[in-house]
This record gives sequence, structure tokens and C-alpha cells, in this order.
Amino acid sequence: MIRTYDSIPDFVSVARHCPYKGGALATKWFGYIDAYECIERSLNGNDRLVPAAEKLLDQLDANVEILRPEWAPCVAGAYACVPEYLAGLPECMRRMVPAVNEVTPVQVYVSTTCSASIETDIMLARGTAILALILKLQQMRPVQLNLLAETHGATDGEYLQVIRVESAPLNLAVACHCLTHVGFARHLTYGTARAQDGFNGAWPDSYSTGGAAWESHVREVLSMNPQDLYIGAAREWDQAITAPVAWVNAQVRAFADRED
Repeated sequence: MIRTYDSIPDFVSVARHCPYKGGALATKWFGYIDAYECIERSLNGNDRLVPAAEKLLDQLDANVEILRPEWAPCVAGAYACVPEYLAGLPECMRRMVPAVNEVTPVQVYVSTTCSASIETDIMLARGTAILALILKLQQMRPVQLNLLAETHGATDGEYLQVIRVESAPLNLAVACHCLTHVGFARHLTYGTARAQDGFNGAWPDSYSTGGAAWESHVREVLSMNPQDLYIGAAREWDQAITAPVAWVNAQVRAFADRED
């Protein structure tokens, strides 16, 4: 089952009524905040890690060109430009080709889901790297940030939540909290999944260990475009945590490769 929210406030209006088990607690597993503080930060943000993400930008060497199909002159194509044909120009036909467009938005889908062993500092490190990636892409193109929750669901084995974050311009304070704080997933998305579709605390039935097969499935069911960027659930050995600069550069280059 898939549930889409048009904004963080739209999501919170549902999540506030169904925090996860022990929602009133502020334990280490919840990142030392309770569900109510998590709701407040989700709505109003917490930008204390933005400077750390910005520092990573000085170490990045990635560059990217984002393409979209456009009609271009050619000697053969789908249709003719009549004035050019009558003028005898050799490239009077038009065919669809990928072309750079500086206003084409980058759709970024970030899974906020994590295993029970992921601790607060790991999520902080991962989220900081992801925020740096978004800031890097934002320097070159508009970015639409979409948060994902990938959990079990009783209806068909999976419950996917897609939550759009205000991105024009990007709400950095809100993005910072949702990307870097483990409480967003554990208090809010887990609680919503349990209340809405019987989440039992497990990964989706077909998740296995994630990876390429799961990413392909998510891309299909969410109708993602080939150029959309998908960042999977948090794992301790992820390069985003162990080598954030190399990871950000690799993500941007992979994005460019998909456009070629």
C-alpha cells in the first residue's frame, strides 16, 4: 500500500494521532526526544546541522548536467519544419533528443527508515551527508525532496509513505530535522504505519536486504523517472556514513550517468 502526503504538515496532521509504541518517551532509541517534540521539530525545523553539511560542500568536486527530452533539428525525424524544408535546409526535420535544461527539477527520494540497531549518531552522520548532497544539487538545479518510509504493512506486505518537503525554496530547517533525526522515523512514520496498515515492526515482506532489487521495485510502484535519485534505508556500513564526501560525489556522478 502507498500513502502520499503533499507536505510535512499534511503528514503530521495524521501522525500526531498515532505515535509509535512508547511515543511519550524520550529514550535513546527515539533520539532522546518524545513524539510531541518530534512533531514540533518536524513542523518548525531544526537547522543546527546545516553548517556541518555546508562544510562538506567545500570538499566536493562533483558536477552534473540534468537532461530532458527536447525537439532538435536533424536530417531525419518525426516531422518536418515546413519553412526550413521549403528553404532547402538540410536539418529541416525534428527529432526528440535529451538536452540540458537548467530549470528541470531533481526529484530526490530519501528513505528515513532504519533498522533497530541504528543509533542516533549514525542517523545524524547519514542525514548530514544527504543534506550536503541536496545542497550541492540545489546549487545547479531546483530540487524536490521526498521522504520515504518503507515498512511492513498488513494489506499487501508493505506500507510505503511518500512525504513531500517544501522545496521551492527548500525548507532547510525542516529537511535537516527529518533527514538527521532518528525520531522522525521511529516516532512518526512507524506509528502512522502501525495505525494505518498494521505495521508489525518488520521490513516490507519483499525487502530482504534491500539493494538493487528493492530499489527497482520502489521505482516501479512509485512511478519514478530514470533520472530520479533514490537513497535507500540507513545501514551502518553505508558510504554516506563512512566516507561522506566520496558518497556525495558518487551519487551526483551516478545521476549524470543515468542521463547519458
